[in-house]
Amino acid sequence: MWSNRRSTGGWTTQTQAPPQMVSRCGDGCVLPPTVVVVYRSRDPSQELLDLAARQAGVVAFKQFEQVDFQSGAGRRWKHDWTRMLRGIYCLHQPTWTSWCWAALLHAGPSSVVGGSAAAHLLGAVASPPVRILVWHGGTTAIEPIGDASNAVTFRRAERTGRGEPPRTPIDVTLLDLAAESTEEETVAAITSAFSRGLTKPSRLLALCSQRKQVSRRSLVVTLCGEASRGVESILEWRFLTKVVRGHHLPEPTLQATLASGTRSDAFWREHGLVIELDGRLGHEQAFRDMARDNRLAISGLQTLRYGWHDVTQRPCGVAQQLGEVLRSRGWTGAVKMCATCRTAPMG
Repeated sequence: MWSNRRSTGGWTTQTQAPPQMVSRCGDGCVLPPTVVVVYRSRDPSQELLDLAARQAGVVAFKQFEQVDFQSGAGRRWKHDWTRMLRGIYCLHQPTWTSWCWAALLHAGPSSVVGGSAAAHLLGAVASPPVRILVWHGGTTAIEPIGDASNAVTFRRAERTGRGEPPRTPIDVTLLDLAAESTEEETVAAITSAFSRGLTKPSRLLALCSQRKQVSRRSLVVTLCGEASRGVESILEWRFLTKVVRGHHLPEPTLQATLASGTRSDAFWREHGLVIELDGRLGHEQAFRDMARDNRLAISGLQTLRYGWHDVTQRPCGVAQQLGEVLRSRGWTGAVKMCATCRTAPMG
């Protein structure tokens, strides 16, 4: 018996000829020895790991076969991966972004993330939405996918994408979002996009005018106009519409610079009244706000603060208090009752 063993990379090739298998032909030639090829398990290639990392841990098996041609190894590795869909795996526990990638790989190369999911990827929506919308250019409908925390739906339409994972441009995203979201969610996304410099009111208005059908068109047009006045958040929008205009108070200047390095949300210059809307407030921010309020007080300005609950849950009470302070500072008008005032106490 003789043998020869040779290793190359992840493969071990063993050539051997057991004594009972060594024989000679009639003319004396030696029969070829038996060749046994044994695969030695190894880790996935770095190229495959890099691809998965770019796709939030997700890889389609067809991608795997292109990157790591040893399909036998793939059959072993995938047992340790999370199977998200047929032929689509995640190298770790799938995240929200993993489901975006899985949906894109499932729908094909023409697909892009849209709606509120795209708004989150672009930075206009803070929290990842449960609903993930994916546009695709295929000819057949695709059934929804997902898990308990993420619901992916597919719609057929041509949409261009950019970024990783591919998502619709910001202006297209905002108009698509308006069709699938509540009025409050629409306002929050559009005002956030403007305040973060993701787009400009003129760009959104231009796209709005180009489309024949736009959900909440009047709201979108109004928000573009209000952005030029300084509305930068859903809280400021609520304050302006539900508190000030809803009760016929005089309109303040928004985003006024009164102290060096700071801006105040609303300011009645004639009456020396400053409004700060605290949608978020940490200890460090609280000390900066207190220092600003103290500087304004020295200059004779009065500051009132209201939070999300004040503006959204008791706008009538806030309006009544503002009216009293404004009258004490020279305003000669009167707070008028809104529809809510007639059915609920103003306190």
